Amino acid sequence: MGNQSTLLDVETVQPDIPIEDQINRCRRNIMVHSVVYYVFNDNLISDSEYDFWGQRLIFLQAAYPEASENTPYMLEEFRTFSGTTSGFNLPLEDPWAQRTARWLLHIRNERSK
Repeated sequence: MGNQSTLLDVETVQPDIPIEDQINRCRRNIMVHSVVYYVFNDNLISDSEYDFWGQRLIFLQAAYPEASENTPYMLEEFRTFSGTTSGFNLPLEDPWAQRTARWLLHIRNERSK
């Protein structure tokens, strides 16, 4: 997923990408990397990268509450997400997040052979 924090800061809104898509991407990144960390006891990104996605999501959801409400992926689960909450409190058994985490770990492992 790369180090996005070097490409844009937390409060940068990408005008060519709908806000709902930016919120969706943040939620999915946080979900997948929470599964990687808490379920598979591994890491694909740095803590600072994870924190970046979390802070970016907090900003986007607060700045664009209507767009946040119109982004259905894990809406309730991320409604109270804050800088003091961790991915441990998310539904780590989510099938999509687990499949995606396994796939990303597989790709990383294949590339490191």
